[in-house]
Amino acid sequence: MDIARSAVALLPQLLISLAILIITYGLAKLAKHTVKSILHRTTLRKSLVELLVLFASLTTWLVGIMISAIIAFPGAYPHKDACRAGHRVCCDWLCV
Repeated sequence: MDIARSAVALLPQLLISLAILIITYGLAKLAKHTVKSILHRTTLRKSLVELLVLFASLTTWLVGIMISAIIAFPGAYPHKDACRAGHRVCCDWLCV
């Protein structure tokens, strides 16, 4: 019964996370179209234009998935465990 309550408590975060992924899909398509239309006017090779379009799309997806994961799983910060153990991960500001 406790697992069911935990699942229901996590449901709003999962729905928000899903909404962010849907928004990310739209933003990735928009970034792809924008970069393609801007670079289409240049004299760059077609393969370089395709690479930059792919990079824009992948960067958008990476940021969207990271934001979605932070919202869906808010307690999953491995750096905080390292800070509690006395290790400095990369910066002092991480260990709050």
